[in-house]
Amino acid sequence: MPVNITISIYTGQLYIIIMDSIYIKKHESKDKTYAQKGFKSFFYRYIDSGFRTKWCGLWVPPLKVLEYYAYNVNGEWLNVENQTRFAIEKEKGIHRYELKNKGLDISETVFVPLDMKSMISVLEVKNTSLKDKKVNISLEVAVNMRTKDENWHIREYNIDYNNVRRSIDITADTINGFSRIGLGKAEGVTFKFTEYPVYKDHYPDKEKQRCFIPGKIEVTFSIKPGKTNKIPFIISASEISKDDLSENYDYSISKWKTMIDVKKKLFTKLFTTERIETNNNAIDNAFSWSAVNIANLIQNGEDGLGMFAGLPWFQRFWARDTLWSMFGLIDIGEFYAAKECLLEIAKNYDNKIPTVTDLSGKSEYYSDDTDPLFILAVDYYVKTTGDKEFENEMKRVITKIEKNLKINKEGLVETRPNGSWMDSYDRFGTQIDIQSLWVEALKKIKSKKLKNLENTIDNHFWNMLENFPRDTSTDEAMTINCTVPIMFGHFPKSRSVITLNRIKEEFMTKYGVRTRSPYSTGYGPCEYHKGASWGLTTGWTAAASFAQNMNDDGAEYLKLMATEVDDNQVSAMAECVDSETGAICGATMQAWSNAMYIHAVDRYMFGIDADMKANVINITPNIPKAWKSVARFGKKMGFYSMNMRIDQDEKKIEMHLLFSSDLKAKGIINMPYGIKKVTCNQKSFKGNIAEIKLKKENKIVAWF
Repeated sequence: MPVNITISIYTGQLYIIIMDSIYIKKHESKDKTYAQKGFKSFFYRYIDSGFRTKWCGLWVPPLKVLEYYAYNVNGEWLNVENQTRFAIEKEKGIHRYELKNKGLDISETVFVPLDMKSMISVLEVKNTSLKDKKVNISLEVAVNMRTKDENWHIREYNIDYNNVRRSIDITADTINGFSRIGLGKAEGVTFKFTEYPVYKDHYPDKEKQRCFIPGKIEVTFSIKPGKTNKIPFIISASEISKDDLSENYDYSISKWKTMIDVKKKLFTKLFTTERIETNNNAIDNAFSWSAVNIANLIQNGEDGLGMFAGLPWFQRFWARDTLWSMFGLIDIGEFYAAKECLLEIAKNYDNKIPTVTDLSGKSEYYSDDTDPLFILAVDYYVKTTGDKEFENEMKRVITKIEKNLKINKEGLVETRPNGSWMDSYDRFGTQIDIQSLWVEALKKIKSKKLKNLENTIDNHFWNMLENFPRDTSTDEAMTINCTVPIMFGHFPKSRSVITLNRIKEEFMTKYGVRTRSPYSTGYGPCEYHKGASWGLTTGWTAAASFAQNMNDDGAEYLKLMATEVDDNQVSAMAECVDSETGAICGATMQAWSNAMYIHAVDRYMFGIDADMKANVINITPNIPKAWKSVARFGKKMGFYSMNMRIDQDEKKIEMHLLFSSDLKAKGIINMPYGIKKVTCNQKSFKGNIAEIKLKKENKIVAWF
């Protein structure tokens, strides 16, 4: 469960509860996993210390290097039997063990540096007995250098032991793979390596794999009663060269303490500045963890930055996932990373925005939603930051995208059956989500082509017999894709409300919102696109509910998403789960799940919609009535940061906006229906809408 650390931050009378650690007891571990990631590598493991699937281990994408490792301390293996608990913190994972018969308490801290192809495992051994202890640590390391699409292979390895540096190099013959395992600086220890190479077949999760154990690595030392000794092991890797390996290893072994501090500082900043406060701690906690997670999925590519769609197997840059995730990344103020990701996608434009780009820069093109998503992501970035130079830089690509758009005589966008996010099956006809994305994108760029599409959502996709939108222009299946046009306001409000009520009855589960009605043909609770519950679809539904002022429902969907932080991959939101059991059906950590959660909160619940290019900030709060006080801290827009607090009761809504400095911007405040008068900075307005010149400190009171 999360640990509460209270930090007092002046915002009137408000205090923030920051929950930056999650503790899991032994009996709660089940099948939960965790990941440690930098911008060049990641480590994936079960929290019970096991490496139970072929996805576990150390990866330097696109190459896996480490299959597993295990510690034996004074003749006893560290494993689930003697592990007492696990903790995930922003920058590291911590396993704690008790060897009662040995008189030893041991913790293992695991982390991956931000900019190194390395992982560091630090054992802290405490002598809990009343006598001096001699401690022998034996480390078994298994190497398996392969790409993610490989399984069992007959690859051979070479060993090079350096006694002076206390390290072992393992290189592969038939793949560009290099690894080094060594001991960092530790007081009073001896290091010994006995070469005894073994090739071993094993079956993680019943999938045959072949790994290589170079020999026996041993560390011995003596420790006095009550004392603790730290033993750091460094495992580095490279998919490029021996020189690249040495560069990563040498820096990691000398700077590992500094690197963990740097990572902690970065993620602590996200935790303490990108914060919300509601009446639900789980919702608040999930917001901060989601901010860390989407920032953590940024990955170095061939020439720039990209974003992994998720872990552990999405090790390419899927443009669709990245573009949906841009909204959340921009919401948390990671403007540089967002801009670099958009530049990288634009660079690979070839008559279409790519579907996917691998780390070498090679792209594939078969998606129909990436073009409008790119326009929307660029527009959101430009308006939130005011970056007019970037807008001009992107005009060439956006003009080509608009020119290449094909619309039939009925005003429907021409799409391919496998061109949508639901690409596991063919969706014949024009897909409702893609049609809606194009309507919204053409609005943003003020395209003349919009007049051909503007009324097509309601005219072509509303099914009068079912009283529910069609999935495509030719398929009457009831799917969750209709939440995209509802989120954008493309259906009349009455039909949007009818649809959302139906979704609540048929699509909502205790694990999220399923992709397809259980009454539609082809439904299965763990069918990838035909019934599983997704973070993306739950985020869409939350946003759509807030957009239609169904605020209590929107909050319920946020709660469902927030519970995922303690399940499956601890601290992260999964791709999708079984709608009936909650069992994982996809990746355990997904970018757009975390990003849509943030976007549903920022853009749709708090209703913050900035246009810093025009120096206008729109705020349309959609706060559940039961929540008497809510706040958003550190919201970045242009050069400014804003703290926002809302208090409400039966008589009035009171809003405080505190900016980081004086600003030249207009504020348009859209209060809920039923408000009769608004006062802003001592100026009064009739009705529920007010326009003011924003100052550093602003007080807005709206009266029912």
